[in-house]
Amino acid sequence: MHAQGQDVPTPDDIEPITNAIWWQIGALVCLGGAFWLHECGNKLQALLLTLVAIGLALNWARIYYWT
Repeated sequence: MHAQGQDVPTPDDIEPITNAIWWQIGALVCLGGAFWLHECGNKLQALLLTLVAIGLALNWARIYYWT
């Protein structure tokens, strides 16, 4: 139960937070893949995947700066 006077979050309140979490999970998966590629000797692919991860993180910061 919520205390009287407190608003219950709506799906519109929660959606930006959920989306931000998915953007960050995507960036972390890309970084993990880049580390694995680097360890396998694929330096160029690792660099490209790292750039994708940075792009995901920057896009998240641009869109969801209030979260």
